[in-house]
Parts: sequence; structure tokens; C-alpha cells
Amino acid sequence: MERRKKFGDLGADLQPFAGQGLAGLIGQPVQIDIVAGTETALSTDEVMELERCEAIIERGLRTFREVGMALVRVRDLRLYRVEHATFEAYCDERWGLKRQRAYELMGAANVVRQMSEISDIPVPERESHAAALAKLKDPALQREAWQRAITTAPDGRITAAHVEQVVKQVLREAELTPAPAHPSPPNVIDVRPIDAAEPNIPPDVEGRVVELEQRLAEVQAILAAYQAQITQAQRYPPTSEQGTAVAPLLQLVEQVQ
Repeated sequence: MERRKKFGDLGADLQPFAGQGLAGLIGQPVQIDIVAGTETALSTDEVMELERCEAIIERGLRTFREVGMALVRVRDLRLYRVEHATFEAYCDERWGLKRQRAYELMGAANVVRQMSEISDIPVPERESHAAALAKLKDPALQREAWQRAITTAPDGRITAAHVEQVVKQVLREAELTPAPAHPSPPNVIDVRPIDAAEPNIPPDVEGRVVELEQRLAEVQAILAAYQAQITQAQRYPPTSEQGTAVAPLLQLVEQVQ
């Protein structure tokens, strides 16, 4: 005999929670009666409910690309600047996204964007796959790792754990691979004294230097964004609503400087 049980209808009349950011997008589940099948067969109601749930899951797995690129756009154009002091504050206050999570989404979306420009390689469909590849800063290494993950996946099933393993392997290989030599131009004799020759830098040290240079560039970009925000704040009239709001921040900046 069929029995009835309560399930949240994820596909019906989703109403977001006001003021709860992205968490509110899932909405309040509406309780409906579903006829239950047996242990070995789903009822018609259960089949329809499964289809609705999987459609939502599939949309969620794919939307990270759109969400990530939208965040990149908001950050690059500083579209948050009127109501929020920083991009990080915008993510937190508007969407409930912490800084790390926002940058994970942007990094994963950027990986997909770069790979979509190459026609001979499928793009990652899951955020966990793209996020693992984003740990490789070089797009060429990202493509190499992804291609290797596709060809070596056990039983053809690409899991996040497998992609993580391949990324770690590619990172180790990159650190052990010496930088390509830069030979002197043709017909040019190097007449420098022996003690003026370039030092022989170990590959692992050189790899660390490259990584530090990349991090320095990221920090400089963040500092430049903050400086632009400070400049914008200084333009507000002191007696305006915006000027009053940013006054404590400007006083702190003056103390630091």
C-alpha cells in the first residue's frame, strides 16, 4: 500500500528570505504530500520530485560561472562604491559572502572563461574542479592539469579529489622544472668577466621568487583599489551624508599615513 509523506517542494513558489543574501535564494520549502513508493521502485510523485530536485542541483552546479564573472565585473568597475566601502564589504553585507568564498567563485569562473577560449578542450562543469585548477596561476598549467585529469580519471569519472591530486602533481613538476635558458643573441660574444656571470639560482628558489612576485602583484592591485576608494571618499563634501559616513575612515587613514 502506498503511504504519504511530507517533502519540501523545492521547485514551487520559492520566496527568498529578505535580508539574508544568497542564503535567502533557496527560499522556504512548501510542504506538500507525496505518495511514497517501495524500497525498489519510486512512485510517480517521487520521480517528479527527484526530477525537480536534480534540475535545481544542476542549475546550482552551473551558475558558479555566472556568479563568479558577475562578481568580477562588480569589483573591476567598482559598482559597489556608493553603498559599500570595499568590495569585500559589498560581498559580505549584500550577499553574505566572505572574502575567501567570493574570490573562490571568481577564480573558478576565470578558469572556465580562459578554457572556453580553447575549442579542443571541454571546460570544467563543476565549481570544485575549476576551484582546484585555480590554484595554478599559469593558464597553461591549468589547461595541462585539466587535460591530464580528464585522461587519467578512474573509470572516466572526474572527481574533485582526483583534480586536486593532479594539480598537486603539476605544481611539484613545475617547481622541479628549471627555467628555460636565455642564450646570447647570434654572433654576439659574451665578454663579461667570470665573476660577473649570472648566479646559478636553484630551480626551487626561482619558483618561489616567481610565486612571491605574483603575490606582490596581487597585493599591489588590492592597494591600488583601496587607494582609489580613499580618493573617492575624499571627494565627498564633509557635510554630506556620504562625507559624514566616511569621516572616521579618513581620520584613520591620516593617522596611518
